[in-house]
Parts: sequence; C-alpha cells; structure tokens
Amino acid sequence: MLLLALDTSTRYASVALCSENELLSEYTWFSENNHSVDLLDRIQRIMAQRQISLQQLDAIGWR
Repeated sequence: MLLLALDTSTRYASVALCSENELLSEYTWFSENNHSVDLLDRIQRIMAQRQISLQQLDAIGWR
C-alpha cells in the first residue's frame, strides 16, 4: 500500500509518502496560514523524488 499523507491542521504543514512499513519521504515546513501556497509544489516534489505517479497511490489521507 502506498499512502500520500497531508497535514494542514496547524501552522506547520507536512506531506509524507509512506508504504505499509516505511516512511519513504517527508517534508514539514512552517506555513502559518498559507498552506495552499506551497502544498501542491511539495506534493509534486515528493512524488518526483520517489518517481511515483498519482496513479500508483493507493490512498491519500488529509488531516
């Protein structure tokens, strides 16, 4: 299972890519109230870094 996890519930934002047993990649940054400004760029970056397409994801989780 391949999961893209997004957390925008605080002033910090996080994007993580993980399998069932392993954290593959993760970005966390201070975004204050501007989560949407950097979110798509970080998602694209994390996916490109691991050479994974959106079609390969089994789930997306958002908090």
